[in-house]
Amino acid sequence: SFYSKLSLFLFLFLFPLIIMKNYSKKIIFKPKKKIIIQTPKQIASFLAYRVISNLKIINKISTDNKAKYHFILQPLLFASTNKTKLDKKIINYVGNTKYQSFDYANFCIEYYNYLLLGLKQENEMLNNYSDFSDIFKNVNNQRFVDPVHFGSIGQSECAKIIGDKLISQEKKTNNKL
Repeated sequence: SFYSKLSLFLFLFLFPLIIMKNYSKKIIFKPKKKIIIQTPKQIASFLAYRVISNLKIINKISTDNKAKYHFILQPLLFASTNKTKLDKKIINYVGNTKYQSFDYANFCIEYYNYLLLGLKQENEMLNNYSDFSDIFKNVNNQRFVDPVHFGSIGQSECAKIIGDKLISQEKKTNNKL
């Protein structure tokens, strides 16, 4: 009698767990797919807002800790005007690649425009960012290996510009003391 009651109890207790084990991953924890249709401008605006919000947090943290930081908007192939043959091939390839029915080139341009607009409107961040998105604007030689990354020549030139910017900031700070 004891064993039959124990067997019944175990069966009643464990049977639902066995069923849950078989269906839990399939049904219970299955993510619901929401189809959200947004334009490149809406997505770019949202992402720019998120980046600026994070930069405000970084600004607050660095101010509280008496640390310096500088946000640099990186060079962008789409912002350059003189494009080499390889640049044109890269842009053509990326331009033909669609992401949720819009092209990457338009999205990047919209994102940078919203980001720059937002940064210019934030008074506390005016001295903490630099726009390097078009530093290769009038360069005729190959710099980019894809729309947002550049090769060793571009890296060297960008590093020099960043270094000059940081050195000039340090000189200004030391002159104020």
